[in-house]
Amino acid sequence: MSHLITGIDLGSHSLKFVCIDAGFRKAKVRVAFEQPVELGPDALDVRQARALAAGLDRVPGEMTCHAAIGGDRLAVRRLQFPIAEPRKVEAAIPFELEGEIVQPLEDVVFDYEFLPRATGGEKGTSVLAVAATRADVGGALELFKAQGIEPRTLYAAPLIYRYVEPSLPEQVLGQALALDPVERDDTLVSAAPEPPMAALHKAGLNGIEGAKVRLLIDMGAARTNLVILEDGRPTFSRTVLRGGNQITETLATAFGATFEQAEEARRTRGTVSHAGFQPQDSVAAGMGEALRAALTPLLRDIRQTLASYSSLYHQPVKRLSLVGGCAAQSGLFEALCEELDMQPAPLELDRGGVQVEPDDTPLSAKFALAEAVAWAAVRGSRHIDLRRGPFVYRASFSIVRQKAWHLAALAAAVLISVVLDGAMAYARLHQESEKLEAELEKATTELFGRPDTDADSVALLLKRGFREEMPPIPSLTAYDLVNEISRRVPAKDKITLDIQQLDIRPKKIFIKGAIDSVASVDEMVVALKEIKCFEEISKGAITEVSGGQKQFTLNVKSTCP
Repeated sequence: MSHLITGIDLGSHSLKFVCIDAGFRKAKVRVAFEQPVELGPDALDVRQARALAAGLDRVPGEMTCHAAIGGDRLAVRRLQFPIAEPRKVEAAIPFELEGEIVQPLEDVVFDYEFLPRATGGEKGTSVLAVAATRADVGGALELFKAQGIEPRTLYAAPLIYRYVEPSLPEQVLGQALALDPVERDDTLVSAAPEPPMAALHKAGLNGIEGAKVRLLIDMGAARTNLVILEDGRPTFSRTVLRGGNQITETLATAFGATFEQAEEARRTRGTVSHAGFQPQDSVAAGMGEALRAALTPLLRDIRQTLASYSSLYHQPVKRLSLVGGCAAQSGLFEALCEELDMQPAPLELDRGGVQVEPDDTPLSAKFALAEAVAWAAVRGSRHIDLRRGPFVYRASFSIVRQKAWHLAALAAAVLISVVLDGAMAYARLHQESEKLEAELEKATTELFGRPDTDADSVALLLKRGFREEMPPIPSLTAYDLVNEISRRVPAKDKITLDIQQLDIRPKKIFIKGAIDSVASVDEMVVALKEIKCFEEISKGAITEVSGGQKQFTLNVKSTCP
C-alpha cells in the first residue's frame, strides 16, 4: 500500500512539483512538472499563490505535501563545541546561536543537526543550526493554508540536498561530467537518456576514491544557493540574491532589448562563452561574451563564500555541481568550472536505501530541490525542519480518508483473526476441562469408592476427619516441617547459615549445611528442639571448609507421620 508524497520548490520563475509513490521499501517518481509563475504587477507571494493553486490541481490524487523555505530567509550557522556529550551540546545550542544571529531567540524558530564528524582538524562536536523569524515561517505556511493544505515539513532549502559521492577514475569522471545534464518532460515522468553516472556504474567503473568535498550551486531566477557538501552531506551554505534574472537584465542592457526578449534569447539561443565554445556568428559571440560578463557579480559572491569556508575549515573545494532552473543554460556549467578552477562532479541523489522502481529515470537539474525535498520525506530520516514550536505539524485525517477502504479491510481482517483466536482458545480450554474432570473422577473413585465431579462435594468430604473413614491427613506435612525449620533457626544477624541439603523422610530428617561457628551449631540445635514432633537431634562431624565456615550435619528423629 503506497501513498503519494509531493515535494514543492517555490521558485520565483516557476514552481516545481515532484510526486513520489512511496511504499514499503519501494518508491517511484510518479509525476514531475513545472507550474510557471505569471508575470505582473502583483507581489511575488500573490503570484506564487495562484501558481500553487494551479499546480495542486495537477497533482494526481490525495497527497502529503512537503516544502522548503528559501535560504534568503534563513540564518545558517555552523557551531563548534569543545564537548562531545550530545545532551550537554543540545543544552548549549540556544545560547550559542543567540550570539550568532541578530533577532532575539524568542522571535525565531530554529532547528539543528549534528554533523557526523569534526572536519578540518576540529575537536569536539560540530552542529549545523538554522534559524528563521516566526514571521517568515508563518508567511510560508500561510501560502499553503490559503489553498487548503498544510505541508507536513518545512525544510531549510539550502541544506536538504543529500547526494552520494562517486567513486570513479578521474579520467572517466571528467569524460562523463562533460556531458549535458539529463532533461525531462515537464509534465510527466517519461523515458530519458541514461545519465552519465548510471552508465558509468553499469560499466562497473567504480572503486577508485573520488572527491569528498564539493560546491553545489542551485541557481534559480532570483536567488542562488551555495552549498558545501562533505561526503555528500551539507555542512556550510550561503544564499545570494542573484540568479537568472540578473543575467537577463545585463543581456537586455547590452543589446538594447526588453527583459522578455532578452529572457527568450538567453533560454533558446544564448550560450555562455567558454573554452570549447564555437559561435556560429558575431551575434552569438557577442551574446556569449555578454553572458560571461554577467556572471561577474555572482562569481565574486561564490569566491567570497569559498574563501570563507577554506579559512574556517582549511579544506579546498575542487568539485562543482550545478542544479536549478539555470542549470539548463548552455555553457554555464563549463564557464563556472573555468572561472572557479574546479572539476565538474556528477550528482547521484541519496535515497536512503529505498528501492526505486526500474522504470524511474533521473529528473533534470531544475527539479533538484523539489526532488530532494520529496526524497527526504520518503527516507523519513532526521532533517532540519522549521515546523517547530507554534508551527509544529498536527496531522489531519486526509490520509485516513484516502485509505478508508484499505483500513476497513484491515480492521475486518483483525476482527476475524480475533474471533478465530478466541474460538480456538475456547476449544483448548474445553479439552483441558474434560481432561481435568476425568482425572478428578478417577481420584475420587480411588479415595471415596465412587466417582464425584462436584467440586463442593469433594471439598466437603476432604474436610471430614479419619473418624468418618477418611484416610488420615498428617498434622505436619513435609512443607509444614520446612516452614517450621525456617522459622526456628536463628536470624541472619545472629548466625550465618547456608542449608545445602534437607532430606525429610518418615520419622527422620537429615540436614547438611555450612555455618559460621561451632557455637552456632549448638544454637541451631536448641532452636530446632522447640519443634513439637522433633524428639532427638544428633550432631555429626563438624569440619572446616573454605572461608572459615564450618560444615555440619544433623540427624533428627521425628514423630511426625
